[in-house]
Amino acid sequence: MYFVDYDKVERIDDESLEELIFRTPGYVAWQEPQWLSHCDEYCIFIGYLNKNELHGMKEDLKDEIRRLEENYGLSLNKIGDDIGLLGLYLFQCPKCGQYRLHFDHT
Repeated sequence: MYFVDYDKVERIDDESLEELIFRTPGYVAWQEPQWLSHCDEYCIFIGYLNKNELHGMKEDLKDEIRRLEENYGLSLNKIGDDIGLLGLYLFQCPKCGQYRLHFDHT
């Protein structure tokens, strides 16, 4: 696991933050939801992923899968039927279309 310094956290303007906090529907997560960003904008929450959807999108998510494996030691290749104990949340950048993944455990 690694720590991101405050100066390395991607800054987003206040207007975007206000839009996210006050006018964007949230999502339910096992732990506290986190909203991902990319290209200096908040991503669009696409939905929850199950095992079949994850494997079907493996090519589109290869960079995100690699990031989760490197940063958190999570091997998505070894996910079994207990994926329900692992929340996988799919986001997409509104500017470039890049997919982002967030996960949490029960």
